[in-house]
Amino acid sequence: QLLKRLSRQCRQLAPSMTSADIGLVARACGDMQWRTVQTLNVLSARLVALLHCPDNAPAVLPDHLASMVGAHARLGLSWRKDSDAKHANLDLWKAVAVALPSMKGRTSPQEYAVIFNAFARYDLSFSPVHKAVARMFEVCANQLVPVVATNAAPGRAGCDPKNLALIANAYAKVRAGPYVQPLMQEIGKRAIPQLDSGNAQDVALLLNAYAKLDILNGPLYHAAAPVIVRDIATYDNQALANVVHAFARQHLRHVALFESVAQMSIRVMDKFKPFQLGILGYAYGRVHLKSDALLASLRDEVIYRGTIGKTLQLIDEKHAFALRSIEQLAHAFSRFGMRDPRLFFVLFDMARMR
Repeated sequence: QLLKRLSRQCRQLAPSMTSADIGLVARACGDMQWRTVQTLNVLSARLVALLHCPDNAPAVLPDHLASMVGAHARLGLSWRKDSDAKHANLDLWKAVAVALPSMKGRTSPQEYAVIFNAFARYDLSFSPVHKAVARMFEVCANQLVPVVATNAAPGRAGCDPKNLALIANAYAKVRAGPYVQPLMQEIGKRAIPQLDSGNAQDVALLLNAYAKLDILNGPLYHAAAPVIVRDIATYDNQALANVVHAFARQHLRHVALFESVAQMSIRVMDKFKPFQLGILGYAYGRVHLKSDALLASLRDEVIYRGTIGKTLQLIDEKHAFALRSIEQLAHAFSRFGMRDPRLFFVLFDMARMR
């Protein structure tokens, strides 16, 4: 009841709110997972109005933009227009995309990371604001090169492994063009000395970003491999899948790393989602590295989910295999000469049900 009253009060006070006020409210909604769509739309409209006003625009800081778009992404609010009412969200994304490049020198890597990943989370490639968003990513990539190279970041949030990984991941998600290569080169140089201070997710995201962008950075991968092997116990199923996918896409056959990932994956095999199982099979098949123990565990998991777990496909995503994952698994098993009629019957049955 208190949150509902506060939301209603925010909507009433929105016309007089500053961008700092809006940023605080949006961040609080995101932190509390309070999905108050009407309130955030009203506040978004107010923030857009401030950005469009020549007198008020200079007072809008990157942190305020990051708080608002970050809240939208965390709460999963759609930018699409409803058929019955106008959504302010699309106007917000366009206003932020236009404003951010003009805030050069005032935006920290952390704020870039939050804003970029909020945009990357939504597919704006076929929206009316696509050109503005694409220009934002390209201009900001050029602006970030000297920032990353010199670590000359405003404020307290510098180029630490987390922010570097998030920025690289965002550009990978939007399938950035050749313009991102200078930035990725500087990110790699800055990240190598800091790999020890990054966590499993940071390292996995960073490596996977280079793989998705098809940018080969041998020194980064070779520096990361022993760190991953050393800290393999801290890697969850998503990070394990990202790591082997990244090395496989780059055709880097690091035996010690793949063996460590195989041993760790066997322990948490039941936690992998279907697409992650497909990635495991794809990665080991691509580098032609056979692990009998991993293949046996992968086979048993697929057979279990395709037989005993078959009735759970509609209620548990771990038992619902997409065709792409089935294809990757079938290709991996056949490449390594696994001749198990039960296995291929289960794969065929799962593909037939799709």
